[in-house]
Amino acid sequence: MNDDQRIEDFKKKFSSNSKTQQVNTQYQYSYVELEDVIKNPGEYIIPQCLPACKILWDKNIETFMVSNNDDDYLYVLLFNVSNENKKLLGELIKTDSRYFFDQFRGTYGFRVNGIDENSKKELAILAGKLQVQDTLRYKSSSQFLEEFKTTGGKLIIDKNGVIKRDINPDLSDFTLEEALKYTHMDQLYIEKEDRVYESIMYLKWHQRYLSSLKSNAKDDKLIEKYIQASKRMDASVRGSNKKCYVFGDVVLLKGLFTGDNNEKYKKKERKELLKQSGVNVCRTIDILIEDNIEYELQERAKGEILYYYKMAYTPEGKRKFLSVLDSLSNQDISFYKKFLEDWYKILDMGFDVDPSKCSNFFYDGKSICFIDLNLKSNSVDRSSWVLREAATVLRGGGIVFACKDIYDEADEKIRIIYQKICMAALELGLNIDDFIDYFDLDGHYGLKEIFNKSYN
Repeated sequence: MNDDQRIEDFKKKFSSNSKTQQVNTQYQYSYVELEDVIKNPGEYIIPQCLPACKILWDKNIETFMVSNNDDDYLYVLLFNVSNENKKLLGELIKTDSRYFFDQFRGTYGFRVNGIDENSKKELAILAGKLQVQDTLRYKSSSQFLEEFKTTGGKLIIDKNGVIKRDINPDLSDFTLEEALKYTHMDQLYIEKEDRVYESIMYLKWHQRYLSSLKSNAKDDKLIEKYIQASKRMDASVRGSNKKCYVFGDVVLLKGLFTGDNNEKYKKKERKELLKQSGVNVCRTIDILIEDNIEYELQERAKGEILYYYKMAYTPEGKRKFLSVLDSLSNQDISFYKKFLEDWYKILDMGFDVDPSKCSNFFYDGKSICFIDLNLKSNSVDRSSWVLREAATVLRGGGIVFACKDIYDEADEKIRIIYQKICMAALELGLNIDDFIDYFDLDGHYGLKEIFNKSYN
């Protein structure tokens, strides 16, 4: 047989085999997105590992890699593990050699010998020892917007030698709202948490985590669960001496504590009395003082922060500022009366109201809720300042003075707010002379003319 004949026979043989040979790709994948795996787990995960994986997914724990049928043991590697579970795994590793940390891949996992039914059950038991955690698949609104603006941007090398994308000129002026709609991710943005989730699945994972916390509402150690959860989170809001962590409709406040330990009980009881009397304050669920740090777990106020000072520095912020002013200026007098009455009742109950931060007030379009209340630290009577301080809060502090391009439009709405708060004050029997002296000495807002204020 000559060489040409041999080659021809080989081609025929190869062609014949290729027509009948079927390659089974089941379980033979190098990388697949977890969402795709969960949708069709039987294609990607061998049956012996599947129960353990489902237990982990139900706890919002991502799986990174699992055994296949070529192995003589079962294992699962984890991904995006929370700090709580990292700590738990660290303790388990010390006492149980089936748990391990993979130095090469930089993640945790667990394994059992064998690939039979007993091994399958053993692997599932190991998975069950981990805790429900929050998903890590989200970005802050600022991170999301920053990354969005570089989509399709030119590749550059920064001063540290890192290759990255520059801002795309076509996307540079997009606001957060526009970017969310453009990417069809507007339903994945939770404003009160300042989080943009990667997908509906991960948003649902987060909601499941919150539900798991609430399910322990009768647990005396509920606040401790939220404290532990906060340790792996960035604060949603930071004040001068406090941090706030948002868990859906529950928030955890953390700050320094220097008072009497018994005050925590007074604080909780007095806020409950205020709520019972109809004052718009948040109910305190529990308070824990530990190492001079006060943790207060409370129901989240309805609505959103009234104003934030960064509004003055972005087009989107200015639009939001005008929108809030417009809403307030269209409220009737009863709205302003309620706001003033609540403020006085809060002071009478022994609390301070800090008007220097508009973030201490939440607005849902119908009423204003007072948050972050503390018992008075001195005997100074601030009741005579309420009218002036309330008006300052409603106008957004000094935000308007930093918005030159919208100043006139904003100032007109502030004029209406001043007039209505004066009407409310008069109906409550309050003296408004000092208010007009302070805010409208030159008659700019027309308060002197409207309320017949006479000056000597």
